[in-house]
Order: sequence, then structure tokens, then C-alpha cells
Amino acid sequence: MQSLPAAVSVRYPQVTTRLSKDASEAQLEVLADVTNWAAAGSASGASETDSSAGSVSAESGPAKQAPAGSVSGRLLVQIPGLNISCKSKQVTLAPGDSLQVVITSGDCPELLLPISDPAAVLWWPWQMGAANQHEMTTSFQTGADTISSVSSHLVGLRDASVSNDVNGNAVVRINGKRILVRGGG
Repeated sequence: MQSLPAAVSVRYPQVTTRLSKDASEAQLEVLADVTNWAAAGSASGASETDSSAGSVSAESGPAKQAPAGSVSGRLLVQIPGLNISCKSKQVTLAPGDSLQVVITSGDCPELLLPISDPAAVLWWPWQMGAANQHEMTTSFQTGADTISSVSSHLVGLRDASVSNDVNGNAVVRINGKRILVRGGG
């Protein structure tokens, strides 16, 4: 793979987790901000769009001729410990543009993750179990062999929610289990 200079960056990647009621399945969603740092009118970083894949632009409306310095590509996400390897839909960024790219289980079925042992896969607060983390690598692919902005992060898969009980007290749940939160102020 050829690596580009950092004309395109992938920043602030995150994973959102929603567990099934019995915690046997996790539906993941990955999102990250992708930015084209090329100056307007710049030809550096421009690439050809894969016409067979279709294109999604940062702008809505009919397809337009991309300005010089525009970059088209896909967000790549890998979480090897969970056998996840996904690509987003094709996106096109004009010079100076940023776009939040989202990959759902509809785009990548690997993000619908069966969980046979929640204690081994999910992140838990210290009093409830291990704070399991998984290495996630994100990058932006502009062509068959061209990768830009590779970065790795540790992510913990957990479903957190807050609701009120019948008395109006806040109830915090992690991975479906009620947790007592102390302190504040």
C-alpha cells in the first residue's frame, strides 16, 4: 500500500454500542471526522473516483464536477480482535471540507456482533468486571492501493444509559446492568 502525505486526515473516531436485551448481540456504529486539508485549487491529493461504487458528496443535491484538490475515498475501520474490517460508502471532499463519516451494520454486517461471553468482550466499570479494550485502526483509502491518515485507538464496547425510576431518581446502566454512581457536585 502506498501512503499519502496527511492531506486527508481521519480524526475523532468512535464506536457506539447498542446491546440486545439479553446481551447476546451488539450492534456497533463507527463514526469519524474526515478532513481534506488541501488548499482550494490545489491538485495535490486529488484522486479518481471509483465509478462502480457510486459517490456520496459532502454536499447534497445533484452530482457536480468536483473542484481541483478534491479527494474521493472511503473510511476504513479494522478491529482485528473482533474480526471486523469495514469500508464506508464513497465520499468526496472539496479542499478544506470536513465530513463526519458513519458506518452502520447496514453498511457492514460485521458490525452486528454476536457475543457469547459478555465478560470477555465488553468494557465494564472496575467493580463489575474487566475494562476490556480492543485496538481499532482507522484510515482513509483514496484508491486501490493508496492509504492516508492511519491511526490506532483503543476502544471499549459498552452500552451506557440513564433513565429515571418511579421516584424520579436517576438510574445508570452499563451493558444493561444497574450501577450505583456516587459523588458529584
